[in-house]
Amino acid sequence: MELTDFQLDIIKELVNIGVGKASSLLNEIVKHHILLKVPVAKIISNENDMKDELKNYDENISSIRLKFKGGFSGSSILIFSSKNASKLIDIVTDDIAQNYDFDSIRIGVLTEIGNILINAIVGSISNILNKYIKYSIPFYNESKISNIYELVKISIANKSDIIFIRSTFIIKDLEIKGDIILIFELDSLKNLIEEIEKKM
Repeated sequence: MELTDFQLDIIKELVNIGVGKASSLLNEIVKHHILLKVPVAKIISNENDMKDELKNYDENISSIRLKFKGGFSGSSILIFSSKNASKLIDIVTDDIAQNYDFDSIRIGVLTEIGNILINAIVGSISNILNKYIKYSIPFYNESKISNIYELVKISIANKSDIIFIRSTFIIKDLEIKGDIILIFELDSLKNLIEEIEKKM
Protein backbone atom coordinates (compact mmCIF):
# COMPACT_ATOMS: atom_id res chain seq x y z
CA MET A 1 0.00 0.00 0.00
CA GLU A 2 0.99 3.63 -0.45
CA LEU A 3 1.41 5.78 2.66
CA THR A 4 0.98 9.53 2.84
CA ASP A 5 3.84 11.58 4.27
CA PHE A 6 1.77 12.07 7.42
CA GLN A 7 1.15 8.32 7.84
CA LEU A 8 4.83 7.57 7.31
CA ASP A 9 5.75 10.21 9.89
CA ILE A 10 3.52 8.43 12.38
CA ILE A 11 5.26 5.12 11.65
CA LYS A 12 8.64 6.83 12.09
CA GLU A 13 7.54 8.23 15.45
CA LEU A 14 6.39 4.79 16.64
CA VAL A 15 9.71 3.33 15.48
CA ASN A 16 11.60 6.04 17.34
CA ILE A 17 9.71 5.24 20.55
CA GLY A 18 10.75 1.60 20.18
CA VAL A 19 14.34 2.56 19.39
CA GLY A 20 14.46 4.70 22.53
CA LYS A 21 13.36 1.72 24.62
CA ALA A 22 15.89 -0.54 22.90
CA SER A 23 18.68 1.94 23.54
CA SER A 24 17.88 2.00 27.27
CA LEU A 25 17.80 -1.80 27.45
CA LEU A 26 21.07 -2.19 25.56
CA ASN A 27 22.79 0.30 27.83
CA GLU A 28 21.85 -1.88 30.79
CA ILE A 29 23.53 -5.01 29.41
CA VAL A 30 26.71 -3.65 27.79
CA LYS A 31 29.64 -1.69 29.22
CA HIS A 32 29.40 1.21 26.79
CA HIS A 33 26.72 3.80 26.23
CA ILE A 34 24.80 3.04 23.05
CA LEU A 35 22.87 5.76 21.24
CA LEU A 36 20.47 4.58 18.56
CA LYS A 37 19.25 6.80 15.74
CA VAL A 38 16.79 6.14 12.92
CA PRO A 39 17.45 8.61 10.10
CA VAL A 40 15.42 6.75 7.44
CA ALA A 41 12.06 4.96 7.37
CA LYS A 42 10.34 4.37 4.04
CA ILE A 43 8.06 2.04 2.11
CA ILE A 44 9.74 -0.42 -0.26
CA SER A 45 7.73 -0.99 -3.44
CA ASN A 46 9.93 -3.44 -5.32
CA GLU A 47 13.17 -5.41 -5.29
CA ASN A 48 15.13 -2.58 -6.96
CA ASP A 49 14.16 -0.16 -4.17
CA MET A 50 15.67 -2.60 -1.70
CA LYS A 51 18.84 -2.95 -3.78
CA ASP A 52 19.24 0.83 -3.82
CA GLU A 53 19.00 1.02 -0.04
CA LEU A 54 21.44 -1.86 0.52
CA LYS A 55 23.87 -1.08 -2.33
CA ASN A 56 26.77 -0.36 0.05
CA TYR A 57 26.66 -3.80 1.64
CA ASP A 58 29.32 -6.41 1.05
CA GLU A 59 28.20 -9.72 -0.37
CA ASN A 60 28.18 -11.41 3.05
CA ILE A 61 25.81 -10.28 5.79
CA SER A 62 24.71 -11.21 9.29
CA SER A 63 20.98 -11.08 9.98
CA ILE A 64 18.52 -11.71 12.78
CA ARG A 65 14.94 -12.53 11.81
CA LEU A 66 11.96 -12.47 14.14
CA LYS A 67 8.42 -13.41 13.13
CA PHE A 68 5.35 -12.02 14.85
CA LYS A 69 1.61 -12.60 14.70
CA GLY A 70 -1.55 -11.48 16.44
CA GLY A 71 -3.04 -7.99 16.10
CA PHE A 72 -0.82 -7.66 13.03
CA SER A 73 1.40 -10.30 11.46
CA GLY A 74 4.68 -10.49 9.59
CA SER A 75 8.39 -10.65 10.25
CA SER A 76 11.29 -8.33 10.92
CA ILE A 77 14.95 -8.62 9.95
CA LEU A 78 17.94 -6.76 11.35
CA ILE A 79 20.87 -6.75 8.89
CA PHE A 80 24.54 -5.96 9.46
CA SER A 81 27.38 -6.10 6.98
CA SER A 82 30.06 -8.55 8.11
CA LYS A 83 32.34 -5.59 8.84
CA ASN A 84 29.82 -3.75 11.00
CA ALA A 85 28.80 -6.95 12.79
CA SER A 86 32.43 -7.58 13.74
CA LYS A 87 32.85 -3.97 14.95
CA LEU A 88 29.77 -4.28 17.13
CA ILE A 89 30.94 -7.59 18.61
CA ASP A 90 34.40 -6.19 19.39
CA ILE A 91 32.99 -3.18 21.20
CA VAL A 92 30.27 -4.98 23.11
CA THR A 93 32.33 -7.95 24.26
CA ASP A 94 35.68 -6.21 24.87
CA ASP A 95 38.03 -8.96 26.09
CA ILE A 96 35.40 -11.63 26.66
CA ALA A 97 35.89 -13.11 23.19
CA GLN A 98 39.47 -14.07 24.04
CA ASN A 99 38.27 -16.62 26.57
CA TYR A 100 35.36 -18.25 24.75
CA ASP A 101 34.42 -19.59 21.35
CA PHE A 102 34.16 -16.50 19.15
CA ASP A 103 31.48 -17.90 16.84
CA SER A 104 29.20 -18.68 19.77
CA ILE A 105 29.70 -15.19 21.19
CA ARG A 106 29.09 -13.57 17.81
CA ILE A 107 25.82 -15.42 17.30
CA GLY A 108 24.68 -14.87 20.87
CA VAL A 109 25.43 -11.15 21.00
CA LEU A 110 23.99 -10.28 17.58
CA THR A 111 20.88 -12.39 18.24
CA GLU A 112 20.27 -10.65 21.56
CA ILE A 113 20.80 -7.18 20.07
CA GLY A 114 18.43 -8.02 17.21
CA ASN A 115 15.89 -9.48 19.62
CA ILE A 116 15.94 -6.38 21.84
CA LEU A 117 15.77 -3.89 18.97
CA ILE A 118 13.08 -5.65 16.95
CA ASN A 119 10.97 -6.47 20.02
CA ALA A 120 11.11 -2.85 21.13
CA ILE A 121 10.02 -1.50 17.74
CA VAL A 122 7.21 -3.98 17.09
CA GLY A 123 6.27 -3.94 20.79
CA SER A 124 5.94 -0.14 20.89
CA ILE A 125 3.52 -0.29 17.96
CA SER A 126 1.45 -3.09 19.51
CA ASN A 127 1.37 -1.44 22.97
CA ILE A 128 0.20 1.93 21.67
CA LEU A 129 -2.54 0.23 19.65
CA ASN A 130 -3.37 -2.27 22.44
CA LYS A 131 -2.77 -5.19 20.09
CA TYR A 132 -1.53 -8.56 21.35
CA ILE A 133 1.55 -9.80 19.52
CA LYS A 134 3.23 -13.19 19.85
CA TYR A 135 6.88 -13.51 18.79
CA SER A 136 8.80 -16.47 17.45
CA ILE A 137 12.31 -17.32 18.63
CA PRO A 138 14.84 -15.02 16.88
CA PHE A 139 16.79 -16.74 14.10
CA TYR A 140 20.40 -15.77 13.38
CA ASN A 141 21.82 -16.34 9.91
CA GLU A 142 24.99 -15.57 7.96
CA SER A 143 24.20 -15.43 4.26
CA LYS A 144 24.47 -13.47 1.03
CA ILE A 145 22.82 -10.10 0.53
CA SER A 146 21.08 -11.60 -2.52
CA ASN A 147 18.97 -13.71 -0.12
CA ILE A 148 17.44 -10.52 1.25
CA TYR A 149 16.57 -9.32 -2.25
CA GLU A 150 14.90 -12.65 -2.98
CA LEU A 151 12.93 -12.50 0.27
CA VAL A 152 11.72 -8.99 -0.58
CA LYS A 153 10.73 -10.09 -4.09
CA ILE A 154 8.73 -13.05 -2.73
CA SER A 155 7.10 -10.93 -0.01
CA ILE A 156 5.94 -8.30 -2.50
CA ALA A 157 4.60 -11.04 -4.80
CA ASN A 158 2.60 -12.33 -1.80
CA LYS A 159 1.12 -8.84 -1.34
CA SER A 160 3.06 -8.09 1.83
CA ASP A 161 3.95 -4.48 2.65
CA ILE A 162 7.57 -3.66 3.49
CA ILE A 163 8.98 -0.82 5.57
CA PHE A 164 12.72 -0.18 5.44
CA ILE A 165 14.37 1.36 8.52
CA ARG A 166 17.97 2.54 8.68
CA SER A 167 19.34 2.32 12.22
CA THR A 168 22.63 3.70 13.46
CA PHE A 169 24.36 2.49 16.63
CA ILE A 170 26.65 5.18 18.01
CA ILE A 171 29.14 3.64 20.44
CA LYS A 172 32.45 5.08 21.60
CA ASP A 173 32.36 7.75 18.86
CA LEU A 174 31.85 5.06 16.20
CA GLU A 175 28.82 4.82 13.92
CA ILE A 176 27.80 1.22 13.26
CA LYS A 177 24.96 0.88 10.79
CA GLY A 178 22.37 -1.86 10.74
CA ASP A 179 19.19 -1.93 8.69
CA ILE A 180 15.78 -3.21 9.66
CA ILE A 181 13.16 -4.58 7.29
CA LEU A 182 9.58 -4.89 8.57
CA ILE A 183 7.40 -7.17 6.45
CA PHE A 184 3.66 -6.89 7.12
CA GLU A 185 1.62 -9.78 5.75
CA LEU A 186 -1.49 -9.18 3.66
CA ASP A 187 -3.55 -6.29 5.06
CA SER A 188 -1.64 -5.95 8.34
CA LEU A 189 -0.11 -2.58 7.50
CA LYS A 190 -3.43 -1.24 6.20
CA ASN A 191 -5.16 -2.34 9.42
CA LEU A 192 -2.30 -0.88 11.45
CA ILE A 193 -2.66 2.54 9.79
CA GLU A 194 -6.44 2.45 10.28
CA GLU A 195 -5.96 1.73 13.99
CA ILE A 196 -3.45 4.56 14.33
CA GLU A 197 -5.81 7.01 12.67
CA LYS A 198 -8.64 5.91 14.99
CA LYS A 199 -6.42 6.62 17.99
CA MET A 200 -5.79 10.11 16.68
